[in-house]
Amino acid sequence: MRLAVAAAALSLTLAGCVPMKEMRAGAERERLVSLARQFCEAERSADPYDSEALFVDSIRSSLEQLPGGEAGAELARLTSGDPAAGCEPGRTWYRGGSRMFVEVRAGNRVDRLDFWRGSWPSIFDIHYSPGRRIAGRPVKTLRQALMIAEQRAKMVPPPPEPPDPDCYPGNYRFAFLATDTQVYRQGATVKVTPTIDQAPFGTRDVPLKCVSDWAVTGPAALSPDRTSLTFAPDAAPGSAVRVSFKYADKPVLAEFKVVGKDETVLTGRYSQQALAGCQVQDPVRELEFTPGNGFSVTFMPFETYKDYWGTYSFDPATRRILLTVKGGNFTPPGLDLDGEAELSGGKLVLKDLYLGSRNGAPQRDCVYTF
Repeated sequence: MRLAVAAAALSLTLAGCVPMKEMRAGAERERLVSLARQFCEAERSADPYDSEALFVDSIRSSLEQLPGGEAGAELARLTSGDPAAGCEPGRTWYRGGSRMFVEVRAGNRVDRLDFWRGSWPSIFDIHYSPGRRIAGRPVKTLRQALMIAEQRAKMVPPPPEPPDPDCYPGNYRFAFLATDTQVYRQGATVKVTPTIDQAPFGTRDVPLKCVSDWAVTGPAALSPDRTSLTFAPDAAPGSAVRVSFKYADKPVLAEFKVVGKDETVLTGRYSQQALAGCQVQDPVRELEFTPGNGFSVTFMPFETYKDYWGTYSFDPATRRILLTVKGGNFTPPGLDLDGEAELSGGKLVLKDLYLGSRNGAPQRDCVYTF
Protein backbone atom coordinates (compact mmCIF):
# COMPACT_ATOMS: atom_id res chain seq x y z
CA MET A 1 0.00 0.00 0.00
CA ARG A 2 2.90 2.39 0.80
CA LEU A 3 4.27 1.95 -2.74
CA ALA A 4 0.90 2.84 -4.20
CA VAL A 5 0.71 5.94 -2.02
CA ALA A 6 4.24 6.99 -2.96
CA ALA A 7 3.47 6.48 -6.66
CA ALA A 8 0.31 8.53 -6.33
CA ALA A 9 2.21 11.35 -4.59
CA LEU A 10 4.85 11.41 -7.36
CA SER A 11 2.20 11.36 -10.06
CA LEU A 12 0.37 14.28 -8.49
CA THR A 13 3.60 16.21 -8.11
CA LEU A 14 4.44 15.80 -11.80
CA ALA A 15 0.90 16.66 -12.79
CA GLY A 16 0.84 19.71 -10.52
CA CYS A 17 2.38 21.86 -13.27
CA VAL A 18 -0.24 20.82 -15.81
CA PRO A 19 -3.16 23.27 -16.10
CA MET A 20 -6.65 22.03 -15.33
CA LYS A 21 -9.23 22.11 -18.09
CA GLU A 22 -12.99 22.06 -17.62
CA MET A 23 -14.63 19.09 -19.32
CA ARG A 24 -17.23 19.72 -21.96
CA ALA A 25 -20.61 18.03 -22.04
CA GLY A 26 -20.40 14.56 -23.47
CA ALA A 27 -20.38 10.84 -22.71
CA GLU A 28 -17.15 10.95 -20.71
CA ARG A 29 -18.37 13.80 -18.52
CA GLU A 30 -21.73 12.10 -17.97
CA ARG A 31 -19.89 8.94 -16.98
CA LEU A 32 -17.93 10.83 -14.34
CA VAL A 33 -21.06 12.50 -13.02
CA SER A 34 -22.79 9.12 -12.90
CA LEU A 35 -19.92 7.65 -10.88
CA ALA A 36 -20.07 10.60 -8.46
CA ARG A 37 -23.80 9.95 -7.98
CA GLN A 38 -23.07 6.27 -7.25
CA PHE A 39 -20.45 7.32 -4.74
CA CYS A 40 -22.89 9.65 -2.98
CA GLU A 41 -25.55 6.93 -2.83
CA ALA A 42 -23.03 4.48 -1.41
CA GLU A 43 -21.90 6.94 1.24
CA ARG A 44 -25.47 7.73 2.27
CA SER A 45 -26.27 4.00 2.60
CA ALA A 46 -23.69 3.72 5.42
CA ASP A 47 -22.71 0.31 4.02
CA PRO A 48 -18.92 0.27 3.50
CA TYR A 49 -19.20 -2.52 0.89
CA ASP A 50 -21.23 -0.21 -1.35
CA SER A 51 -18.36 2.31 -1.35
CA GLU A 52 -15.54 -0.24 -1.65
CA ALA A 53 -16.77 -1.54 -5.00
CA LEU A 54 -16.20 1.87 -6.62
CA PHE A 55 -12.44 2.06 -5.85
CA VAL A 56 -9.27 0.63 -7.39
CA ASP A 57 -8.00 -2.65 -5.96
CA SER A 58 -5.32 -1.10 -3.72
CA ILE A 59 -7.80 1.16 -1.91
CA ARG A 60 -10.52 -1.48 -1.85
CA SER A 61 -8.25 -3.99 -0.09
CA SER A 62 -7.23 -1.33 2.44
CA LEU A 63 -10.86 -0.46 3.16
CA GLU A 64 -11.72 -4.13 3.62
CA GLN A 65 -8.95 -4.44 6.23
CA LEU A 66 -9.70 -1.12 7.89
CA PRO A 67 -8.46 -1.32 11.51
CA GLY A 68 -10.74 -0.69 14.41
CA GLY A 69 -10.34 2.04 16.98
CA GLU A 70 -10.35 5.78 16.54
CA ALA A 71 -8.90 5.93 13.01
CA GLY A 72 -11.17 3.15 11.75
CA ALA A 73 -14.26 4.87 13.14
CA GLU A 74 -13.30 8.18 11.53
CA LEU A 75 -12.74 6.55 8.14
CA ALA A 76 -16.13 4.85 8.16
CA ARG A 77 -17.23 8.01 6.33
CA LEU A 78 -15.00 8.56 3.33
CA THR A 79 -15.93 12.17 2.57
CA SER A 80 -14.73 15.18 4.54
CA GLY A 81 -18.35 16.25 5.01
CA ASP A 82 -21.38 14.32 6.22
CA PRO A 83 -23.16 12.83 3.17
CA ALA A 84 -26.45 12.90 5.08
CA ALA A 85 -26.32 16.70 4.87
CA GLY A 86 -26.41 16.45 1.07
CA CYS A 87 -24.10 14.76 -1.41
CA GLU A 88 -24.17 15.54 -5.12
CA PRO A 89 -21.82 15.84 -8.14
CA GLY A 90 -20.21 19.15 -8.99
CA ARG A 91 -17.75 20.33 -11.66
CA THR A 92 -15.61 18.00 -13.79
CA TRP A 93 -12.24 18.64 -15.42
CA TYR A 94 -9.06 17.16 -16.95
CA ARG A 95 -5.50 17.54 -15.79
CA GLY A 96 -3.08 16.75 -18.60
CA GLY A 97 -5.68 14.65 -20.36
CA SER A 98 -4.89 11.47 -18.38
CA ARG A 99 -6.27 12.54 -15.02
CA MET A 100 -9.92 13.35 -14.47
CA PHE A 101 -11.68 14.84 -11.46
CA VAL A 102 -15.28 15.27 -10.44
CA GLU A 103 -16.39 17.26 -7.46
CA VAL A 104 -18.48 15.74 -4.69
CA ARG A 105 -20.35 18.33 -2.67
CA ALA A 106 -21.02 16.82 0.79
CA GLY A 107 -22.57 19.25 3.20
CA ASN A 108 -20.53 22.44 3.20
CA ARG A 109 -17.42 20.72 1.80
CA VAL A 110 -16.32 20.03 -1.77
CA ASP A 111 -14.10 16.95 -2.28
CA ARG A 112 -12.68 15.65 -5.55
CA LEU A 113 -12.94 12.09 -6.80
CA ASP A 114 -9.67 11.32 -8.63
CA PHE A 115 -9.61 9.11 -11.75
CA TRP A 116 -6.82 8.37 -14.24
CA ARG A 117 -6.84 6.45 -17.48
CA GLY A 118 -5.20 3.39 -15.95
CA SER A 119 -7.88 3.06 -13.25
CA TRP A 120 -10.93 4.13 -15.23
CA PRO A 121 -13.73 3.77 -14.29
CA SER A 122 -12.62 3.09 -10.68
CA ILE A 123 -11.85 5.87 -8.20
CA PHE A 124 -8.11 6.24 -7.62
CA ASP A 125 -8.27 8.61 -4.64
CA ILE A 126 -10.32 11.30 -2.87
CA HIS A 127 -8.85 14.77 -2.36
CA TYR A 128 -10.33 16.53 0.67
CA SER A 129 -11.12 20.22 0.49
CA PRO A 130 -10.56 21.47 3.05
CA GLY A 131 -8.52 18.67 4.66
CA ARG A 132 -9.83 16.50 7.46
CA ARG A 133 -8.28 14.92 10.54
CA ILE A 134 -7.81 11.20 11.13
CA ALA A 135 -6.70 10.07 14.61
CA GLY A 136 -5.80 13.69 15.38
CA ARG A 137 -3.57 14.13 12.29
CA PRO A 138 -4.41 16.36 9.31
CA VAL A 139 -4.84 14.53 6.00
CA LYS A 140 -5.52 15.77 2.47
CA THR A 141 -6.37 12.53 0.65
CA LEU A 142 -8.01 9.16 1.33
CA ARG A 143 -4.76 7.30 0.59
CA GLN A 144 -2.95 9.34 3.20
CA ALA A 145 -5.72 8.63 5.72
CA LEU A 146 -5.56 4.89 5.06
CA MET A 147 -1.78 4.90 5.54
CA ILE A 148 -2.19 6.61 8.93
CA ALA A 149 -4.83 4.06 9.92
CA GLU A 150 -2.52 1.23 8.88
CA GLN A 151 0.37 2.66 10.89
CA ARG A 152 -1.78 3.03 13.99
CA ALA A 153 -2.98 -0.56 13.67
CA LYS A 154 0.64 -1.75 13.84
CA MET A 155 1.45 0.33 16.90
CA VAL A 156 1.98 -1.55 20.14
CA PRO A 157 -1.02 -0.77 22.38
CA PRO A 158 -0.24 0.91 25.70
CA PRO A 159 -0.04 -1.42 28.71
CA PRO A 160 -3.30 -1.85 30.60
CA GLU A 161 -3.93 0.22 33.68
CA PRO A 162 -2.77 -1.57 36.84
CA PRO A 163 -5.63 -2.88 39.00
CA ASP A 164 -6.84 -0.62 41.77
CA PRO A 165 -5.12 -1.88 44.96
CA ASP A 166 -8.15 -0.78 46.98
CA CYS A 167 -10.27 -3.23 44.98
CA TYR A 168 -7.90 -6.11 44.24
CA PRO A 169 -5.21 -6.66 46.88
CA GLY A 170 -4.09 -9.77 45.00
CA ASN A 171 -4.05 -12.23 47.90
CA TYR A 172 -7.67 -13.12 48.51
CA ARG A 173 -9.34 -16.54 48.31
CA PHE A 174 -12.97 -15.61 47.67
CA ALA A 175 -15.52 -12.82 48.08
CA PHE A 176 -18.72 -12.91 50.13
CA LEU A 177 -21.37 -10.61 51.63
CA ALA A 178 -20.80 -10.05 55.34
CA THR A 179 -23.66 -9.06 57.69
CA ASP A 180 -23.77 -7.67 61.22
CA THR A 181 -25.96 -10.56 62.40
CA GLN A 182 -26.74 -14.17 61.62
CA VAL A 183 -30.44 -13.85 62.44
CA TYR A 184 -32.61 -12.34 59.70
CA ARG A 185 -35.97 -11.48 61.24
CA GLN A 186 -39.16 -10.17 59.67
CA GLY A 187 -38.97 -6.39 59.34
CA ALA A 188 -35.32 -6.19 60.43
CA THR A 189 -32.67 -4.04 58.75
CA VAL A 190 -29.28 -5.72 58.48
CA LYS A 191 -25.95 -4.09 57.58
CA VAL A 192 -24.30 -5.73 54.54
CA THR A 193 -20.68 -5.36 53.41
CA PRO A 194 -18.88 -6.91 50.40
CA THR A 195 -15.89 -8.68 51.90
CA ILE A 196 -12.96 -10.83 50.79
CA ASP A 197 -11.35 -13.70 52.68
CA GLN A 198 -7.58 -13.30 53.05
CA ALA A 199 -6.91 -16.33 55.25
CA PRO A 200 -4.74 -16.76 57.20
CA PHE A 201 -4.75 -12.97 57.54
CA GLY A 202 -8.47 -12.55 58.20
CA THR A 203 -10.95 -10.63 56.04
CA ARG A 204 -11.10 -7.23 54.37
CA ASP A 205 -14.02 -5.00 53.41
CA VAL A 206 -14.33 -4.20 49.70
CA PRO A 207 -15.13 -0.58 48.74
CA LEU A 208 -18.49 -0.25 47.00
CA LYS A 209 -16.77 1.26 43.93
CA CYS A 210 -15.25 -2.19 43.33
CA VAL A 211 -18.52 -4.12 43.00
CA SER A 212 -21.41 -3.91 40.53
CA ASP A 213 -24.57 -5.56 39.19
CA TRP A 214 -26.43 -5.80 42.50
CA ALA A 215 -29.65 -7.83 42.49
CA VAL A 216 -32.10 -9.01 45.17
CA THR A 217 -34.72 -11.74 44.97
CA GLY A 218 -37.14 -12.61 47.74
CA PRO A 219 -38.97 -10.54 50.41
CA ALA A 220 -36.30 -7.91 51.07
CA ALA A 221 -34.98 -4.65 49.63
CA LEU A 222 -31.46 -3.27 49.34
CA SER A 223 -30.91 0.33 50.42
CA PRO A 224 -30.02 2.83 47.64
CA ASP A 225 -26.47 3.18 49.03
CA ARG A 226 -26.02 -0.64 49.02
CA THR A 227 -25.13 -0.78 52.72
CA SER A 228 -28.19 -2.42 54.30
CA LEU A 229 -30.86 -5.00 53.57
CA THR A 230 -34.39 -4.66 54.97
CA PHE A 231 -36.58 -7.75 55.27
CA ALA A 232 -40.31 -7.35 54.62
CA PRO A 233 -42.44 -7.32 57.81
CA ASP A 234 -44.79 -9.91 56.28
CA ALA A 235 -42.04 -12.17 54.89
CA ALA A 236 -42.92 -15.81 55.50
CA PRO A 237 -40.65 -17.49 58.08
CA GLY A 238 -38.37 -19.90 56.27
CA SER A 239 -38.46 -17.99 52.99
CA ALA A 240 -35.17 -17.27 51.24
CA VAL A 241 -33.66 -13.92 50.25
CA ARG A 242 -30.82 -13.94 47.74
CA VAL A 243 -28.46 -11.03 47.15
CA SER A 244 -25.94 -11.09 44.31
CA PHE A 245 -23.26 -8.77 42.97
CA LYS A 246 -20.11 -8.90 40.84
CA TYR A 247 -16.56 -8.58 42.13
CA ALA A 248 -13.53 -8.97 39.85
CA ASP A 249 -15.98 -9.87 37.04
CA LYS A 250 -17.18 -12.89 39.03
CA PRO A 251 -20.68 -13.36 40.50
CA VAL A 252 -21.03 -13.49 44.28
CA LEU A 253 -24.24 -14.89 45.84
CA ALA A 254 -25.49 -14.67 49.43
CA GLU A 255 -28.64 -16.37 50.74
CA PHE A 256 -30.51 -15.54 53.95
CA LYS A 257 -33.31 -17.47 55.67
CA VAL A 258 -36.08 -15.34 57.17
CA VAL A 259 -37.14 -16.10 60.76
CA GLY A 260 -40.24 -14.86 62.59
CA LYS A 261 -40.08 -11.57 64.45
CA ASP A 262 -40.42 -13.27 67.86
CA GLU A 263 -39.17 -16.73 66.91
CA THR A 264 -36.61 -18.30 69.24
CA VAL A 265 -33.48 -19.18 67.29
CA LEU A 266 -30.04 -20.15 68.55
CA THR A 267 -28.10 -18.85 65.56
CA GLY A 268 -25.05 -16.92 66.71
CA ARG A 269 -21.63 -17.19 68.34
CA TYR A 270 -21.36 -17.56 72.12
CA SER A 271 -18.59 -17.73 74.72
CA GLN A 272 -18.92 -19.57 78.04
CA GLN A 273 -19.58 -17.23 80.99
CA ALA A 274 -20.34 -19.65 83.81
CA LEU A 275 -20.59 -23.38 84.61
CA ALA A 276 -22.54 -25.25 87.32
CA GLY A 277 -23.25 -28.87 88.24
CA CYS A 278 -19.86 -30.29 87.17
CA GLN A 279 -16.12 -29.65 87.09
CA VAL A 280 -14.56 -28.89 83.68
CA GLN A 281 -10.99 -27.65 83.26
CA ASP A 282 -11.29 -26.02 79.82
CA PRO A 283 -14.15 -23.59 79.13
CA VAL A 284 -15.87 -23.48 75.75
CA ARG A 285 -14.60 -20.19 74.41
CA GLU A 286 -16.55 -20.41 71.14
CA LEU A 287 -19.88 -22.16 70.58
CA GLU A 288 -21.43 -21.30 67.21
CA PHE A 289 -24.84 -22.14 65.76
CA THR A 290 -25.24 -21.37 62.03
CA PRO A 291 -28.47 -20.69 60.10
CA GLY A 292 -28.23 -24.06 58.35
CA ASN A 293 -28.60 -25.98 61.65
CA GLY A 294 -24.88 -26.45 62.02
CA PHE A 295 -22.81 -26.05 65.17
CA SER A 296 -19.15 -26.01 66.20
CA VAL A 297 -17.26 -26.07 69.51
CA THR A 298 -13.83 -24.53 70.05
CA PHE A 299 -11.87 -24.47 73.31
CA MET A 300 -9.00 -22.28 72.13
CA PRO A 301 -9.95 -20.26 69.00
CA PHE A 302 -7.17 -19.53 66.49
CA GLU A 303 -7.93 -18.19 63.01
CA THR A 304 -10.40 -20.69 61.49
CA TYR A 305 -9.57 -23.61 63.79
CA LYS A 306 -12.49 -25.53 65.43
CA ASP A 307 -12.31 -28.56 67.71
CA TYR A 308 -15.42 -30.39 66.53
CA TRP A 309 -18.61 -29.69 64.60
CA GLY A 310 -21.87 -31.15 63.30
CA THR A 311 -25.60 -30.52 63.11
CA TYR A 312 -28.22 -29.78 65.75
CA SER A 313 -31.97 -29.81 66.26
CA PHE A 314 -33.86 -27.58 68.67
CA ASP A 315 -37.53 -27.51 69.67
CA PRO A 316 -38.43 -24.14 71.25
CA ALA A 317 -41.65 -25.60 72.70
CA THR A 318 -39.93 -28.36 74.73
CA ARG A 319 -36.50 -26.66 74.84
CA ARG A 320 -34.87 -29.96 73.86
CA ILE A 321 -31.60 -29.65 71.97
CA LEU A 322 -29.66 -32.49 70.35
CA LEU A 323 -26.19 -32.04 68.86
CA THR A 324 -24.77 -34.63 66.45
CA VAL A 325 -21.02 -34.65 65.77
CA LYS A 326 -20.06 -34.97 62.09
CA GLY A 327 -16.33 -34.28 62.23
CA GLY A 328 -13.54 -32.52 64.07
CA ASN A 329 -9.88 -31.85 64.73
CA PHE A 330 -10.28 -32.92 68.37
CA THR A 331 -13.42 -34.65 69.69
CA PRO A 332 -13.29 -35.11 73.48
CA PRO A 333 -14.35 -38.48 74.93
CA GLY A 334 -17.59 -38.92 76.88
CA LEU A 335 -19.63 -36.16 75.22
CA ASP A 336 -23.26 -35.76 76.32
CA LEU A 337 -25.00 -33.66 73.69
CA ASP A 338 -28.69 -34.29 74.47
CA GLY A 339 -30.22 -31.77 76.86
CA GLU A 340 -32.13 -28.49 77.14
CA ALA A 341 -31.51 -25.01 75.80
CA GLU A 342 -33.02 -21.71 76.95
CA LEU A 343 -32.38 -18.32 75.38
CA SER A 344 -33.43 -15.33 77.47
CA GLY A 345 -32.16 -11.79 77.88
CA GLY A 346 -29.35 -12.38 75.43
CA LYS A 347 -28.02 -15.33 77.47
CA LEU A 348 -27.99 -18.96 76.33
CA VAL A 349 -28.28 -21.63 79.03
CA LEU A 350 -27.59 -25.29 78.22
CA LYS A 351 -28.63 -27.87 80.81
CA ASP A 352 -27.78 -31.57 81.28
CA LEU A 353 -25.05 -31.56 78.62
CA TYR A 354 -21.32 -32.11 78.57
CA LEU A 355 -19.54 -30.31 75.71
CA GLY A 356 -16.16 -31.80 76.56
CA SER A 357 -12.75 -30.48 77.57
CA ARG A 358 -9.17 -30.57 76.32
CA ASN A 359 -8.18 -32.13 79.65
CA GLY A 360 -9.84 -34.01 82.53
CA ALA A 361 -12.38 -36.80 82.89
CA PRO A 362 -15.85 -36.70 81.27
CA GLN A 363 -18.61 -35.07 83.33
CA ARG A 364 -22.42 -35.25 83.60
CA ASP A 365 -25.32 -32.88 84.31
CA CYS A 366 -23.40 -29.71 83.45
CA VAL A 367 -25.22 -26.38 83.20
CA TYR A 368 -23.49 -23.94 80.85
CA THR A 369 -24.23 -20.22 80.69
CA PHE A 370 -23.12 -18.42 77.53
